[in-house]
Amino acid sequence: MKSFVPLLAVLTSLTAYGHWHVGVQAAATDLKKTLQCSDCAETLRGIGLNSPPCVDSKGVTACQYAATRPGGPLQYCYWNKEGDLQRYWKGGHSDVTCPKKVRALIGTDNCTKCR
Repeated sequence: MKSFVPLLAVLTSLTAYGHWHVGVQAAATDLKKTLQCSDCAETLRGIGLNSPPCVDSKGVTACQYAATRPGGPLQYCYWNKEGDLQRYWKGGHSDVTCPKKVRALIGTDNCTKCR
């Protein structure tokens, strides 16, 4: 009986830790699901990204590329969270040379919210 009480205390402690650990893991998994965006193509017609990509609340990733000529317009590509090209987004449109599909990113620090 003397060894039963310490054993019960250890089991209770481990059970409480297990429930806490599972709860923390579930919360971390849920957070990763919310951080979903698409990976921008590294270049568009040989031109690199002009600024870091951002993602809106619906999971559309906006990628801005530098102008193809000095003083020319910036180029944009928009992909949904599955990596499929979106032709139009918030009054803008994707450049005709944007890849139709890119890699989806889940739970990464590369996904920042658009302003």
